[in-house]
Amino acid sequence: MSKELNKMKDTFDKVVHFQGSGMIMSEYLKKEKWGNIFFLIVYIALFISSYLLIDGPATVEGPICVFLGFCFVQFLKYRTFKKDEENKKRNNKGLYHRL
Repeated sequence: MSKELNKMKDTFDKVVHFQGSGMIMSEYLKKEKWGNIFFLIVYIALFISSYLLIDGPATVEGPICVFLGFCFVQFLKYRTFKKDEENKKRNNKGLYHRL
């Protein structure tokens, strides 16, 4: 009976960990909301102004690379945010475990 309970507990922990990563993503998006909105507004404004001033961007790859660069930076920031949150949870869990 004990082995079955341990297997169920391990399965439950895996499910909770998987669902917890979605919660971390929503927390990160809430934190970075205004930065993302500001980037999109400036990106769209510069794209429109390039059409008005010089009939389009100088190269096709320019706007694409700027957007991909922004996505890459956001990915790196999310990765560090996720590691920090997991470390906080692990530290808090350890503190309660000691009590």
